[in-house]
Amino acid sequence: MADIQLGCHTIRSHGTSVARLHMYDWIILLFLAVVDGLLNIIEPFHRFVGRDMMTDLRYPLKGNTIPFWAVPLIAIVLPWVVFGGIYFKKKNVYDLHHGILGILYSVLITAVITDAIKDGVGRPRPDFFWRCFPDGIPKFDNATTDVICHGEKSVIKEGHKSFPRSFAGLGFLAWYLAGKLRAFDRKGHIAKLCIVFLPLLVASLVAVSRVDDYWHHWQDVFAGGIIGLTVASFCYLQFFPYPFDADAVWPHAYFQQLADSQSNGNANSYNMGPLDTEANHEGHGALSLRDTSPILDSMESDIGYKQNHAGHRLHWRPSGKPGNASPASGSKILLKTAWVGVDRVLDLFLRFNCNTSRHCELEEEKEPLVSRRRGSQPGIMPDTQLGCHTIGSHGIKVARFHLYDWIILIFLAVLYGLFNIIEPFHRFVGRDMLTDLSYPLKGNTVPFWAVPLIAIVLPWVIFGGIYFKKKNVYDLHHGILGILYSVLITAVITDAIKNGVGRPRPDFFWRCFPDGKPNFNNVTGDVICHGERSVIKEGYKSFPSGHASAAFSGLGFLAWYLAGKLKAFNREGHIAKLCLVFLPLLVASLVAVSRVDDYWHHWQDVFAGGILGLTVASFCYLQFFPYPFDADAIWPHAHFQQLAESRSNGNANPHNMGLADASFP
Repeated sequence: MADIQLGCHTIRSHGTSVARLHMYDWIILLFLAVVDGLLNIIEPFHRFVGRDMMTDLRYPLKGNTIPFWAVPLIAIVLPWVVFGGIYFKKKNVYDLHHGILGILYSVLITAVITDAIKDGVGRPRPDFFWRCFPDGIPKFDNATTDVICHGEKSVIKEGHKSFPRSFAGLGFLAWYLAGKLRAFDRKGHIAKLCIVFLPLLVASLVAVSRVDDYWHHWQDVFAGGIIGLTVASFCYLQFFPYPFDADAVWPHAYFQQLADSQSNGNANSYNMGPLDTEANHEGHGALSLRDTSPILDSMESDIGYKQNHAGHRLHWRPSGKPGNASPASGSKILLKTAWVGVDRVLDLFLRFNCNTSRHCELEEEKEPLVSRRRGSQPGIMPDTQLGCHTIGSHGIKVARFHLYDWIILIFLAVLYGLFNIIEPFHRFVGRDMLTDLSYPLKGNTVPFWAVPLIAIVLPWVIFGGIYFKKKNVYDLHHGILGILYSVLITAVITDAIKNGVGRPRPDFFWRCFPDGKPNFNNVTGDVICHGERSVIKEGYKSFPSGHASAAFSGLGFLAWYLAGKLKAFNREGHIAKLCLVFLPLLVASLVAVSRVDDYWHHWQDVFAGGILGLTVASFCYLQFFPYPFDADAIWPHAHFQQLAESRSNGNANPHNMGLADASFP
């Protein structure tokens, strides 16, 4: 039957066996649900709250922008829909089961940890004053000065559960999507990062809504986010490989089942089902779906092979029926062994007799592996030499390959523009809160128009200089596209959080009251601004800093890029290279510091913006380039993939064929 073909495991064929194998996991999951229920019944610790502590606890009592019943829909049911869609497409019950079980454990473990800490800490919520004194008349103990609440008991109980606030489900989904999309397969389709980051952005906005509703302090949602992401990471990696692994697309159990079925002879060993293996030549340093799987390698140990000596993935060819040795297998092995010896001798000879008249002398740069082994094809123009790819020879090909990445980049730019039009959330600002918001209103040391020049144009100049020196269109294209994605993804996330948080800037008083005469609502105590509307709107966009996040996303990408180009971590000890690597980060830091000096941002704003920018820059850089301490860090992955493809198509020196060019009878 089709539903029990190797690699095609349905609920009907394998569901019962999977459920039985994980029976105890499901039982303990129910136990976790009961424990979380008990933790919600327990009375939390009532922390001391004195008269002088009420300043940060007098925010208005509001409802929930995202009600409690919506949280499991967002954190659990939404990922289940994604898991179910993939199951109906690929019919892999292991993936479906492990996705469901993993996200349930992620959410419940996080819930138990969170509620246990909530009950133990007992931190008052920002709206605690109105929970404790619904009539607005405070009462304190004469001896201890602690509050004596006279509000509703259940409301007061909930008021002592501020710390922490977590999100785990969407963190698990982000990991899952990274694996399914093969987001880190080194092919440079950087637009996949938008889909991977989307669940994290939604989770962030859910967390921000809790601050906007005055149910949590910012420290609560920050700590909760760390807890949720950490637990989600552990739970995901219990079932699935790392997203940058060659087998990241399916859970470990799937490959174990393939191995078991192969050993039992229950399936066709050449039909792997939903693996969708392709004979693609990904080149040196690239990930292949099959190359690094020890399970699949052991399954195919009885199959003959040929290997492209330029760093290709392995191409498997059957040497006979599985389990039966071919009659001529001994002679073939001897012939292959002899060929390896001859090929190595030719390889060493060509290395010492390299054609020094080539336009691109990567041999002098001591590039490893693929670039060391190629030769020069006589009669080929310099701009199409192997490893010498110009805009004229390969520009259109590269642009077409990344067409969808450029289209989505335009979409990100439009989305960023829309976020700048939206009115931000207006956070409550009481009379007692203006102490830190009364700094003078100043201009910008680093104007807005200078930020793209520093974060984008300056790195482009460096990319262009290296291109005109080395004629590598892959390096130029990936540098430009990578830094644009780095800056725009960061800008979209930054502005989404800005609009959601609505934190007042340090100079908010003068934006709100340009004449210096404050006015407050008699009932709520909130400010009633009478300044210029656009200036007031900008005054609610303090967190996080856009200057800091943009500077660190662009110059952080440049720091990674320079580290690779300079081979800063090649273990030769030329530590002076670090000065050039750290220089862009120093410039970004000074841009961020200027925002605090201009009183446009609090220090927390620029710190968060810097971390955000560096994180996104790191992901974007590593989509295109190897790690800076890698042997091939100087060029992008696509450069080595193109070298390998050119060799396989016969564009390299025929005297250095490697095993892939030989055919055996």
